[in-house]
Amino acid sequence: TLDLGGVHVMLKHVGGDHSPDAVVAYIPEEKVLFLGDALYANLYAPSWRMTAEETLRLLALLDMFDAEAYVWSHGSVASRAEYEKDRNVLRLLATITMDFPGNKQRITAQYERLTGRAVEEEEEELITFFVNGSRRDA
Repeated sequence: TLDLGGVHVMLKHVGGDHSPDAVVAYIPEEKVLFLGDALYANLYAPSWRMTAEETLRLLALLDMFDAEAYVWSHGSVASRAEYEKDRNVLRLLATITMDFPGNKQRITAQYERLTGRAVEEEEEELITFFVNGSRRDA
């Protein structure tokens, strides 16, 4: 924790698929959590990937912060409700992936069944990342 004179910044090593050295920064006085790249895919593998287990572990860690605003490194500031919507999509896809590792069609079908709608473009990309993360050779 850094004391900046009335404002504190808590730095927490969280790791993740994107980078094992990922760190988030939390300002408790403002209830702002800087996510950096922690929740992004591993872009340095032969195919871009996210692993279900690592995603669920990371989401559980991030749930420990009492944040009202979330700052993505490649996006805008998200409200708690916006972040929770994204988090819930990631959590659901990771959980489904654990049931159907590497099977894009079954993951997609189960997601559509549970949400009652077709997958959106960003969700389809996440499914591909999770499928890639399930394969040992990808």
